[in-house]
Amino acid sequence: MDGRIAALLAAVVVASMTAASCARLAYLSDSPAVRELRAHAEAGVARSQYRLALRYTNGRGVFQDYRAAVGWFDQAAQQGHAPAQYFLAIAYDSGRGVDQDHAVAAKWFLRAAEKGHPRAQNRLANAFSNGRGVTRDHAWAARWYGKAARQGHVEAQFSLGVANAAALGVERDDAEAYTWLSLAAIKGHELAARVREVVAARLTLEQLARLDSAVENWSPDKGGSYADEPTIGYVEHALWRLGYDVGSVDGVVGPRTRSAIEAFQRRVGLAADGDVTPPLVERIRELGATDRRG
Repeated sequence: MDGRIAALLAAVVVASMTAASCARLAYLSDSPAVRELRAHAEAGVARSQYRLALRYTNGRGVFQDYRAAVGWFDQAAQQGHAPAQYFLAIAYDSGRGVDQDHAVAAKWFLRAAEKGHPRAQNRLANAFSNGRGVTRDHAWAARWYGKAARQGHVEAQFSLGVANAAALGVERDDAEAYTWLSLAAIKGHELAARVREVVAARLTLEQLARLDSAVENWSPDKGGSYADEPTIGYVEHALWRLGYDVGSVDGVVGPRTRSAIEAFQRRVGLAADGDVTPPLVERIRELGATDRRG
């Protein structure tokens, strides 16, 4: 055998043995708490897989290893664990521990967002707002900002306020903009306070007093219903762009909104029940209704 080939093979063997030894050393160095956590993770417990992934991410009690973290996040995410889905999306979005892929990141953000994870909802909204891994759609972004904002997510509150002030995916609504910007400002979002000043100049003193009172009494909403205010608002906005008379775009299914929904449902072959359902929203998005004039 050629001497150079033999030397190369020897180096590969040594490297492999060293890697295996390091892996065994890492396992043997586990504290009792980590060993118990690892045993549960290896047994398929999603919560333990998630917690072990966090340890690998932060190097807490184990050697920091982003690829190992992604592996455990993935196993928990596949079982429907929303926080793991969120952090797996973050890994793909940043390319940390895995090849960067914004489209895959958006898919995992969506899965976590659909389970009500506010940070995932905000990141998914950002993706649609900027066309990062998905087709840009400001109206769809506003829907997800709305869901996160109503749970108290500060960045989502700011973004929703800006969307309402600048008519990005929603109709301009200075009162809504002021409300969300105020809520973000209260929590220390410095830019929100500055933008709020611009919006406040477009409102009367009477309006400002009423809005300040509403902000003072505001409390987060954990949601849970598919047909929530952001989703209804999205449907109203989309149908208005398609030429349907929905009345006010206010996130409430009134008589005119229900009639518009029923008319649209008949047009696309859905049961004309006037309800805001996933099939209805899917058909609206398929038609690209929200981008027709924007």
